[in-house]
Amino acid sequence: MCRTKTKQPLCEACFLWLPHHTHACYQCGNPLSSPITYNAVCGQCLSQPPAFTRTVAPFKYEGHIQSWILSLKFNRCIRQAKLLANLFSRQLENHYKHTTQPSLIIPIPLHQQRQQHRGYNQAQCIAYHVSKITGIPINDSLLIRHKPTQAQAKTNLKQRKNNVSNAFLCDSTPFPQHIALLDDVMTSGNTLNEACKTLKNAGAQHIDNWVIARSYRH
Repeated sequence: MCRTKTKQPLCEACFLWLPHHTHACYQCGNPLSSPITYNAVCGQCLSQPPAFTRTVAPFKYEGHIQSWILSLKFNRCIRQAKLLANLFSRQLENHYKHTTQPSLIIPIPLHQQRQQHRGYNQAQCIAYHVSKITGIPINDSLLIRHKPTQAQAKTNLKQRKNNVSNAFLCDSTPFPQHIALLDDVMTSGNTLNEACKTLKNAGAQHIDNWVIARSYRH
């Protein structure tokens, strides 16, 4: 970006230039033309409520945000996790002006085979830095992805639902009332919704989706 020296990874001008995600459904993060209140919900969520309580997605999946996420996932640029976590955390206060923040962060797990192939879980890397910045503890062993699945980006909407069906496991355990489930990008929301259902079946109550970016390419 502009390379101005600042305490933050990006100066205020560059930060404002990023593709911010505004006017979105409180629950699923899909765009709304002009929400009346901060917690406005779209018709889809009213008719078929997802398992999660809300979605916090500060950015659109485009431009520099998309490039940084792709370089983290596929080019082994793990340093981008710290940058993305900082940009995400910088927005959290705005999203929780009216409610309390979650008290536990759970990153979306990869299947063991995919994590071994990639060498790391990008959601786990981001979650580690978000936890460090916010002070909210992280648990990266509570939720397990036991079913190998095809990459969601390579499937259509119908295939995505079947692809992640029953993909997660979680032991019943005492949960905090308010949990954040963290991933890098949300498109259809099927992966996050399936993970939320698994956590709720194990005893979780309120789950917020925390994602760096929202994509609308279903």
